[in-house]
Amino acid sequence: MPGLNSIPSPLRSDRIHTDLVRLLYTALPQVASVTTGVVVGAWLMAWRTGFDWEWLLAWLSIVMAVIRLGLLAAFRQSRADKDLSPAAARR
Repeated sequence: MPGLNSIPSPLRSDRIHTDLVRLLYTALPQVASVTTGVVVGAWLMAWRTGFDWEWLLAWLSIVMAVIRLGLLAAFRQSRADKDLSPAAARR
């Protein structure tokens, strides 16, 4: 797999990286919709079949949803999207 050094320099600019991070973390409504769909789908599948493995997946989907939405909400609440520096975008 090629490393970061093999990417041409215009594609490695700090501005592009900062904009991509901002786009990722400001997509709260879209992530919330997809995450809700995953949780509902997993619970319906587990409820219908009753297999232990699917119940585990349903619980993991809730944990994953809480983590995703928590990170996005914390980013939005911190107002970091207004003054996101290239150094902060790399974290």
